Amino acid sequence: MTFVGTVAKRFATALAAIACASAHAATLRVGPNETFTRIADAAKAAKDGDIVEILPGEYRGDVATWRQKKLLIRGIGERPVLIADGKIEQGKAIWVIADGDILIDNIEFRGARAADENGAGIRFERGRLEVRNSAFLDNQNGILTANFDDAELVIRDSLFAQAPRQGANLPHLLYVGRIARFEVSGSRFHQGYRGHLLK
Repeated sequence: MTFVGTVAKRFATALAAIACASAHAATLRVGPNETFTRIADAAKAAKDGDIVEILPGEYRGDVATWRQKKLLIRGIGERPVLIADGKIEQGKAIWVIADGDILIDNIEFRGARAADENGAGIRFERGRLEVRNSAFLDNQNGILTANFDDAELVIRDSLFAQAPRQGANLPHLLYVGRIARFEVSGSRFHQGYRGHLLK
């Protein structure tokens, strides 16, 4: 077999694998009259490559860890609002992103509080996270990352605001650790208090 033939065969195999993965991807919907009424249940049920759609409304105390390797999570229509309401996942955040390639679009995170005063809307542990068209309001940290030198965080067209005024620690609207890549564009940071708008 020629070099060109070998390359063509590998390319065809890769395309077939992508098509197969796409064919098995599911869309999970979360809302009052949907299969999943709680985001946490959808987070447990979702498989790699799935799409999780969250309908408009308030989701109180509905915290979750996302462990998938690839996932799209998006709000449908008017932005759904996740209110911590005294709950915190793993003592860290409303959502914990464990280690995957995750895209989050059109979600609002409010009121994250943790005992160590580092409660985040999202705690990004590892992998690649892109956040679009989302809002982080009244959290001890809007997004807080871990310190893995292969992690990547991209923020587009999002809002970080309303740092809480209670507590001894300094609230940061966005706190990025030692990671490989950080990019932010089209986003607004305001109404900080004592801590950083972006650290």
